[in-house]
Amino acid sequence: MTLILKYKWFDMVASGNKKEKYREVKPYYGSRLFKWVNSDSSCIEFRRGYTKTTINVTCLGYWLILNGKMLTHDEKLGLPELRKDWGFTENKSLIIFKLGKINWEK
Repeated sequence: MTLILKYKWFDMVASGNKKEKYREVKPYYGSRLFKWVNSDSSCIEFRRGYTKTTINVTCLGYWLILNGKMLTHDEKLGLPELRKDWGFTENKSLIIFKLGKINWEK
């Protein structure tokens, strides 16, 4: 799965400072996110805006929040940090990816 990120968020993920990626569940992304969740893939490609700069990040797991209520919780991961400075917004339906190893694409 490929997700386009604003430069700010891409740079934070690429530097390893941002350990969670929040994506609001909307009709366009909702179906793509749920296909990815139900697949065997553990890798997400992040693209820096609409440039050719990409990174592949291993996803250690995810949490699902619908209308502000957590539906899934992986005991291995603990609870998400839910940091507003990382883009978290309350009372929305979100999928939160726990980010792991970063692999740069050439």
